Amino acid sequence: MIGFTRAVLCSSLLCAAACPGPEPVYDEELDLQAVSVDPGAMAGTWAQKHSIVNVANLPLIGDQLAGGESYHLVKREVTDDGGYTQTTQVCGGRIYDTGGTSSFIEDEKWQLVPLITWQTVNIDDGLGTFDVKNHIELWSIDLPDPINDEMPADAEDANTEPHKSRIYDADNDGHLGTTMQLEGLAQGNVYFVQRKKVDFKGVIVAEDEVRGLIPDYKYEQITLGADNELLENQLERTEHPDPKQSWFQEIRTDDDADCDRVLQHVEDRDLERLNPFLAPE
Repeated sequence: MIGFTRAVLCSSLLCAAACPGPEPVYDEELDLQAVSVDPGAMAGTWAQKHSIVNVANLPLIGDQLAGGESYHLVKREVTDDGGYTQTTQVCGGRIYDTGGTSSFIEDEKWQLVPLITWQTVNIDDGLGTFDVKNHIELWSIDLPDPINDEMPADAEDANTEPHKSRIYDADNDGHLGTTMQLEGLAQGNVYFVQRKKVDFKGVIVAEDEVRGLIPDYKYEQITLGADNELLENQLERTEHPDPKQSWFQEIRTDDDADCDRVLQHVEDRDLERLNPFLAPE
């Protein structure tokens, strides 16, 4: 009996040291094989890109492709229970042309979005899976509960409490909200507030890279006003029917990286320029 107990104990110790753990997943939708990494290996500093394509309903024109991309500096740490927590700084972005109109927001204004600290991070180092929920960007509106507080329904509602006290002039140009410039078929300045919510998931493809899709996103953008009355209408947007149109990527960067370093990664095309999940046309 003692010999059997010792044999079982020895076998258990050997297995703990040598037996393989769970196999990393193969994601059929992404056609990507995940890799396993050491516990805590996904901590560090990361440059991240989101690209979202949706459909906008434009007056007199109809449905047009819309959306944009944003670039982030992510700081990720290991928690006491072996999980992860992270903070995200928005560093810049680009709004895709829609219906013959180009929209611009300077990088400095993107960086005025408050630090994102309320994300839920679910990373399995062994399986190589990656899942982040509640990436929420608050543009020119201070919500005590960024996830659950109600946004104003429209410009009139934005002028009532509690919304009125929460909206501020983020870029200090004399207009409440953030100012976006439009050129092309429609020209002028639009003053808006927005809550942008993004959930994204994918796989670890290397210890220094993650790729995946953005299955859930929501723009709650309210136009407060404009210097061209043609631009004062709310833009209605719906999700693109192809889920592979919206994607993300993140790569490891220098521990002391800042937004300038993230934007350099974009310029150098260290972050993918084109959607890697769509077949070339």
